[in-house]
Amino acid sequence: MGIVGCGIMGKLFARLIDEHGDFALAAVCDHSRENVNPVAEQYNVPGFTDVEQFYDQAGLEAVYIATPDFAHYSYTLAALQRDIHVLVEKPLTMDRSEAEALAAAEGQSKAKAMVRFGNRCSPPYMAAKNAIAGGEHGRVLSVKGHLNDTIMVPTEMISWSDKTTPAWFLLSHVLDLAAWFTEQRPVRVYAAGVKDVLAARGIDTYDAIQAQITYQNGAMGQFETSWVLPNTMPQVVDMGFQILCEQGIVKVDTHQQMVTEIGSKYSYVPTLMTNVEGKLEGYLVYSLDLFAGCAIRGKPSPIGFDQGLENVATLEALHRSLATGRAEEIAGS
Repeated sequence: MGIVGCGIMGKLFARLIDEHGDFALAAVCDHSRENVNPVAEQYNVPGFTDVEQFYDQAGLEAVYIATPDFAHYSYTLAALQRDIHVLVEKPLTMDRSEAEALAAAEGQSKAKAMVRFGNRCSPPYMAAKNAIAGGEHGRVLSVKGHLNDTIMVPTEMISWSDKTTPAWFLLSHVLDLAAWFTEQRPVRVYAAGVKDVLAARGIDTYDAIQAQITYQNGAMGQFETSWVLPNTMPQVVDMGFQILCEQGIVKVDTHQQMVTEIGSKYSYVPTLMTNVEGKLEGYLVYSLDLFAGCAIRGKPSPIGFDQGLENVATLEALHRSLATGRAEEIAGS
């Protein structure tokens, strides 16, 4: 398995792939030699800056695409055209026509493809899904979800925050979970956003976005995302859900992860990914397990590009609503 993109997620997955029993890290690729060399040297694998050479010379059977939000299309398409199994970061693309092209290419390729919506593999959200799917509470009536980051993320962690929004970067996760919980297609979205804090720092993107979504069966969704929370937050990520059903309610809060550490600062210690006898274990590993199921064992892709396309169509309509100030129909619904 190879990796395209040696940034934060690429470096993390290099370790996860190296430690995973079903995969061996074969090569890494990044347009920057400065980025690719340390990863290649750490894992003693070839490092490429030319993606065509990477795909044609590294002997790959599978690839993880870990490039920025706006840079998934060409790398993913090139892999599918070579029948290389693809695990691609969310969102699938930032353009519906590109997502449609990738969904078509997936259908024509011998390779399996999966979007890395990792929260579906996170035990709290898996438990919520199981509780809803059990049927005891009846059908879902409404869903509320939020995913927020501290301001460190758009100002320090990624250098391309002006080329995306917190909706593409964060809310894509929330909308995927909501579609998973409700098992309904979203049909209409109304969104509003604010540009202030980041714009004042010269970063032209939204600070916060709120969206209301109507689903095919009449269920409602209310969602919020921001990435200007103070860096004094106990954890970088603040995420939670409330799913109201006909005879019950399911709540999930993954901000305070059961362990609090108080020393030079007050913090919530991440538990959904943690070291176990020298290996990283947790929901991202479970994402690789899911990918192994389809790429190696021939199972259907659990998060195929048709689902990635629906997510992109929803986000595209959301951004149209931000521009028009009106509710927008979601293409394909």
